[in-house]
Amino acid sequence: MCGALMATVALGSRIPLWLRSHVAAVSNPPANVVAEPLDALLRGVEAAADSGATGDVAARCEAIVNGYPEHPVVEPALLRLVQARIRMADERGARAAFQMLRARFPHSRLLSEALVDMASWRYEQRDYHGAANAYTDLVALVTSADGSAAGEDTAPPPVIWRSKSLWNEHKRAERSRTELERLARFNQALSYENAGDRDSALRAFERFLSRFPQDACVPEARFRMAGLLLEEERSDEALAAYREVYEDPLAAVAFRCESLYRAGRQYEATRRFEEAIATLRLVLPLQPADNEFRLASLGELAPLLESRDPARALAIYRELALSNAAPSVRAVAAQRLATLEGTASVAAAPH
Repeated sequence: MCGALMATVALGSRIPLWLRSHVAAVSNPPANVVAEPLDALLRGVEAAADSGATGDVAARCEAIVNGYPEHPVVEPALLRLVQARIRMADERGARAAFQMLRARFPHSRLLSEALVDMASWRYEQRDYHGAANAYTDLVALVTSADGSAAGEDTAPPPVIWRSKSLWNEHKRAERSRTELERLARFNQALSYENAGDRDSALRAFERFLSRFPQDACVPEARFRMAGLLLEEERSDEALAAYREVYEDPLAAVAFRCESLYRAGRQYEATRRFEEAIATLRLVLPLQPADNEFRLASLGELAPLLESRDPARALAIYRELALSNAAPSVRAVAAQRLATLEGTASVAAAPH
């Protein structure tokens, strides 16, 4: 499922290699600051990270920031400090480090990584509104023209590239930004949903579908929208969203089966039995046959078919009685099977 988009960037990431060359350029820290040599601090960060001593990672990163404030290595040190404070569950420290990174390096390519970490951490802490706000910031960051925070959906101006190598570099950067936007938009909607903010969640899912209509997470987005629409008693819109999921041959079977079950139940609840039957029948060919929502759908379908298509009803009850369905479903199926087979035997007996 696309909830896997919640994966957090590894907190133990290394100081980027592109900054290592700058270390040799520093001879001494500023005269008014007593600090360890920078190369010793960097080695200490790596050794502490390798040993899992997160507090030492934070302390050494702070020493780098305070002892070498003008050095380029401060930028990744602040990112590592954010990540270490997150691992230490130090919300105030993580927020302070992030704000310093953002203030000192407003165009940093590391800001997006820090925002992903902050948003994922808040989500894991069930601070869903905080997570949604962080993902909103990430969307603004990656959709701005210069990579800095801006209004959401700001598009970069057209650029004519004279160099093929520059163009290739630009396309790689755009792919990376697009992937971050995809992750941020889906997780923003998921955060609003978990926060109980249905209106914001629906708007966020709609923006995700508009921006990424071919994405693999589209069926899940539509499925979640359908559930939110049902909660708002917007039944026809919910049924349309479920239909888009179960009619999508590329959607995961789990989403197709559950969408059919929930749509069928909704048709039943509004006494639209013929539509319920037509919908629930669609689960019959789906595989794997033991999917729990496929079996639950069959449990709804069989009683509706008893008077309309008794032979099919009997076949469904036989399947359910021998399936891995819930014990209660199997018991009901076995009971109805015995009753219907007995009735059929009596009807077929000579008089």
